[in-house]
Amino acid sequence: RVLWFPDTDKESMTALLQHCVFARAVFSPADARFCAEFVHLLHAHGTPRFSTLQYLDKLLKDMAAHVFACTEREATNLGRFVAETLRLLHTWKSSRAVYDKECKSQPGFSVKPAAAQQSRATYEQYVTVVFKWYNKLAKHFVTALESKEYMEVRNALHVLIKLVSYFPAMKRLATLIEKRVTKIQQEESREGGREDLKLLASRYLAMLTQERSKGRLETDEEFTR
Repeated sequence: RVLWFPDTDKESMTALLQHCVFARAVFSPADARFCAEFVHLLHAHGTPRFSTLQYLDKLLKDMAAHVFACTEREATNLGRFVAETLRLLHTWKSSRAVYDKECKSQPGFSVKPAAAQQSRATYEQYVTVVFKWYNKLAKHFVTALESKEYMEVRNALHVLIKLVSYFPAMKRLATLIEKRVTKIQQEESREGGREDLKLLASRYLAMLTQERSKGRLETDEEFTR
């Protein structure tokens, strides 16, 4: 593993995602789980020149393009893979003690990986960047749900259904996504509407309502505290 990553840069993370992670994670539920666990091991074992932060940033920024390119089955598996990734993010964010134990000392959490003197991201910096990632994800999903492309809307709903336990997590983001999904449900309930989109939208709204009723959605302030 010392030779796996020739350099600590975004190009290495792009290659990892493009040729290893995205290429396999969509095959099956088992492959989705395997890819998430594999990347976790890269982080946990302090793999030289593997930047966990750069990997996560690239993954969450590029996911929208992959959602559009997937088949229905692949979108479901992609959702499983991302859900496993977000579960890990939530674990690290759950407390300072967990973060200090699993992330603070790892090279993957270096703020500037290529620098001679590597400083690690603090717990506060990590929580802030997760907040930013979630906002970007919400923006990507709202854009996908507003698309005129049937496959993009369908795939976005499949992924959202798999993520609901970990995303949107915040009340404000849930309201934004819920508003758009409700519109899809209403439009597809009319005569000539697409039954599969209506059912997917209805299923997601029911699951999101359940998350809200269980008190799992937080305010922005609660999420970043």
